[in-house]
Amino acid sequence: ARVVVVGRDCGWEEMREGRGFVGQSGKLIWHPTRHDGAADKAGLVREACLVTNVVNTQPPHNDWSKHDPRSIARGSAEALALIAEHPRTLVIALGEQAASLCLGGHVEHALPDSITNIRGYVFPEAVCGVPTLVGVHPAFILRNWHPWWATFCWDWQKAARIVAQGAFVPHKVEVEVLTSTEALGNWWGGVVAQARRTNDAVIACDVETIGCGCIGFAASPYQAVIVPGKPASNHKHVEVLTAILNNTNGIEFVLQNGQFDWMMFARAGMVPERAWPQFTHDLMLEWHALDPLIAGARQDATNKTKGRTEKSLEFFAGLLLDGAQRWKNYSYQNDMEQFTLCGIDNGYTLACWRELRRRLCASS
Repeated sequence: ARVVVVGRDCGWEEMREGRGFVGQSGKLIWHPTRHDGAADKAGLVREACLVTNVVNTQPPHNDWSKHDPRSIARGSAEALALIAEHPRTLVIALGEQAASLCLGGHVEHALPDSITNIRGYVFPEAVCGVPTLVGVHPAFILRNWHPWWATFCWDWQKAARIVAQGAFVPHKVEVEVLTSTEALGNWWGGVVAQARRTNDAVIACDVETIGCGCIGFAASPYQAVIVPGKPASNHKHVEVLTAILNNTNGIEFVLQNGQFDWMMFARAGMVPERAWPQFTHDLMLEWHALDPLIAGARQDATNKTKGRTEKSLEFFAGLLLDGAQRWKNYSYQNDMEQFTLCGIDNGYTLACWRELRRRLCASS
């Protein structure tokens, strides 16, 4: 099998059947009669996958902590050996223990973030030796249906697309830093010329205000330019930037966090405060039209919000982009690291917007 699905351990139904994911949670992946599980819907049949667990036994009271440590060590080694037996296209690690084992080589490995924040991302450098897509465990979904069932379905669709293309292809963004007014003007001239040729007149824009700060643009999902310095009335390139942001060439801007960026530009006097005609696309707002199940938040009887998904660019990229890699790290060691992050932000923003529009058009 080119695909390996790794879970945590067995329940009583798995022990009875002698194979993984056949109980209530497993039916959320493959349903034996209705065929409406997440993998069923994605077209990734069980027969095309090798299904295993970190530990292929049931712990007392279904409590992971009650596993014999020797069983965990033995099961972990067996799972990693099983993955390495043959060439694989993708590992799908469901739940914290499976993700820790596949990414770090042991179940105590610290994940880079919570499982709900890293789900949907593929880690190409996983210790298991195969690009690994992380997902929540379906048992978690039985207890927290909204919004995690919807994201679960999206993640399996991504897995199916990666398998169909035969390999995980990272989405890389080349970042160029423009330090002169001439270089910025030349870049903008190229953008205008390309827009006239292709009739594609939407580019991404983003602002970073930490440290030295910067302003970023992307006319392509794979290429971005960075202008060092926060938006300010005395910015080195204020005249050119103001002309770009208020252009009359018909070029529009998509922003991921539109209200914040608009406010920063307006405070610097670069765009109008009340109406900025060139800002016509807000990734966060348009997202709500595509999938209300994920965009919303559920409330319980005490009016406390549950099942909230953080609406961030990382969240969008994990859902919408097959090649997206986690890149957010605000612990900058130097200015170039900040510029690189802002550049990737812009490339991913434009890529997410294009995919979002494609899906919206397809569903209308």
